[in-house]
Amino acid sequence: MKSTLRIALALSATMLFFGTANAQKAAAPLSATSANAAVLFNEPTIDGTLDVIPDLSVNNQASWDIFITAGDRAGEKVNVKITLADPAQRQNFTMEHALDASGTTWEPVTFNAEGVAIVGPQGGKALANSQEYFRVTFTQAGIYKYRLDLLRDDDNVIATKTEATRVSTVAGTDDMIADTRIMAYPTISSGTINVDLGQLRNAEMHVVDMLGRSVYSASKISGTTTIDTRRFGKGLYFVKVIKDGDAAALRFIVQ
Repeated sequence: MKSTLRIALALSATMLFFGTANAQKAAAPLSATSANAAVLFNEPTIDGTLDVIPDLSVNNQASWDIFITAGDRAGEKVNVKITLADPAQRQNFTMEHALDASGTTWEPVTFNAEGVAIVGPQGGKALANSQEYFRVTFTQAGIYKYRLDLLRDDDNVIATKTEATRVSTVAGTDDMIADTRIMAYPTISSGTINVDLGQLRNAEMHVVDMLGRSVYSASKISGTTTIDTRRFGKGLYFVKVIKDGDAAALRFIVQ
């Protein structure tokens, strides 16, 4: 009986010891490693200004800046990667990148067949809070969509931004109805022109020649309408878009 009692007391003491130790372990503060794991990583960013430049037009050089923040990745080797949503548009502009902040030395930016350009030295340069300077001249009007990436030297993208910009041609190729910009492009056509109504819906459109004669009409149109100009004679034409009594006037040339 005494032997049984001694065994029971020993078991109770053992359980009490381990229970206290586990409780102390659970109450212990987080280690430095655990505490650091709880801190959110400050990621880098990339952002361009081309999409906020008003009145971009063909054959007029525009200055384009790209702003970069390093976050907690300062010093990592990166390049700027530019990817066009439509690779065919790489033929519609020329672009240069400044090799220094003063803008005294420039290098051409070349896009491959996939519409991708890598800017900067081979192998990248040390990531830092910085500003990259570009200049671009468009030769075709339209909507240009593109993506900016910070590409690390191991081919991983660590920051990205998707943007879009509108480019018009000569005066008279874009106009407004309410807060919606209406565009016609290209302004010199030998086959078709596109009339982009933006967010406008169920509008009326007429095309007239220099003598005021109607050569094309459409109603309840939305989005982008493509007009076949091959049956038009050579010369200057005007597009009139009407919505709820408001009108926009555009022009184009058939050659």
